Amino acid sequence: MTSKLRAIDLCTQILAPVLTGQVMTWLGIQYGAVLIGAWNLVSVFVEYYLILRVYQEVPALRNKMYKTKTEREGRLNTVLSSG
Repeated sequence: MTSKLRAIDLCTQILAPVLTGQVMTWLGIQYGAVLIGAWNLVSVFVEYYLILRVYQEVPALRNKMYKTKTEREGRLNTVLSSG
């Protein structure tokens, strides 16, 4: 799974500038900028929706790691003193 995600990440890092350049060439700088801005605006809402769905589907995400501030500080002191 991790290697597949890494491959997707590398492909997008290579293809994104190429596609951006093509869009700017085909549409012109102003229309290309508007298109890319609109694409980003739409994708933000899609990403937030998907994050919300994951949060709703996985109950473990609702559990807090530490219940109180003193519990968190106690764990931190334990880690620091054992090092």
